[in-house]
Amino acid sequence: MLPAPFRHPAYRRYIAANFFGMNGSWMLRVAIAWLAWELTGSAAVTGVVSFLTFAPIVFSGPFFGVMADRIDPRKGIVAAQATQCLFGAILFALALADALSAPVLLASALGMGLAASAYHPFRMALLPRLVPQEVLGQALAIGALNFNITRMMGPALGGWLIHEYGAAGAVGVAAFLFLPQVLAIASLGAYPPAQAEPDPDARHGVRGVLDQLAEGARYAMAHPMVREAVLMNALFAVAARGSLELLPVAADGLYDRGAGGFGILTATAGAGAVVAAVYMARGGQTAESLRNRARFATALGLLGTALLGLVGSWPAAVACVALIGACGTMVGVANQTLAQLSTPEGKRGRVMSLWLISGIGGASIGSIGIGGLADLVGLQHALVITAIAMAALAPFVAWNLRGREAPAEAAAPAPKPRAAGVGGGASAAPAAPGCVKRCANAPSRARR
Repeated sequence: MLPAPFRHPAYRRYIAANFFGMNGSWMLRVAIAWLAWELTGSAAVTGVVSFLTFAPIVFSGPFFGVMADRIDPRKGIVAAQATQCLFGAILFALALADALSAPVLLASALGMGLAASAYHPFRMALLPRLVPQEVLGQALAIGALNFNITRMMGPALGGWLIHEYGAAGAVGVAAFLFLPQVLAIASLGAYPPAQAEPDPDARHGVRGVLDQLAEGARYAMAHPMVREAVLMNALFAVAARGSLELLPVAADGLYDRGAGGFGILTATAGAGAVVAAVYMARGGQTAESLRNRARFATALGLLGTALLGLVGSWPAAVACVALIGACGTMVGVANQTLAQLSTPEGKRGRVMSLWLISGIGGASIGSIGIGGLADLVGLQHALVITAIAMAALAPFVAWNLRGREAPAEAAAPAPKPRAAGVGGGASAAPAAPGCVKRCANAPSRARR
């Protein structure tokens, strides 16, 4: 039997197209990094090129989140992925003509990074319109599974193409893979009515972008369920995801396993994430169970991070990395589902861009902090100290939610009916602030 989200045609089209687009994105990152190394022979330039492909998500992502609340998310996705396709085609042509240079690669990496930073807020604003809310958690888990499969496939396929046909061939194939997603999203049917009326000032551009960003941040921090999802995601990212960014140091510095060991740890983290995504895609979770699952996975992932610094054997280290990878997916899917269900139309792009930054920014801060601390006290102690510090902060986030949850939910407006969605099925009632429990506890259509 198909999972419930696949019963909606628009979602099936979206997830299939996303598979192609994500593979293209991973392949393009690998290929442009190799081009930089091949062209310059400079580790510094190669590092900067790789940095520019993802860093804009932290800085420009919130501004695109504002746009996602103002325009049709389909148009944003099409524009973002078409831009990545265009940069790939340009690089392919320049590589064939032997006309590449370091400035061109840096500019292209920055352009692709900006396009990627636009893609994610638009994607998060689109997805809740494709499936009923009671199966949104399953849809997000399937998306996480898709992401982790492409995270393993894309770089591997890119590396094979570079070996067989050179970096130019890999860039050309990667650019082509964006086209199915562009065409599929552009051909989606008409949207249902919004779950809640978007802010008219935001829609017509009366307020400035900075005001809209501030409003989204205030909403996220004022609504307990969203606040916990964002803050717990950040806590987990600092310690657990930050530790995964330092796997080369663990593999070679702690266990003397070299590049092969690094590859094993990376694949193990991905495998753990895939297993967790399959588990989360089973569905049937209520808001309360999602919150408990997020808290449990956060605690377990922080424990795995601490154990990674304490264990002394290679098999135990591999097991810890698998645990961290699995918990990362559980935390991400559960918290994203809670944030999505707790945020109405008109604010979802801004709020979810903050959720995205909490994960990416937290991992970046964690990798820098753990790395700096490791230079002072060693990686083992740095991992343990960071995990304990984040674990000590987590209860304050959960306690703050409990203290303010009842007033926030009592003030929630009554949900309004929603028309049939893009996928052809009837959509659930809107997830106004505080109604997440009622929405998530609604009986699944798959069980009727």
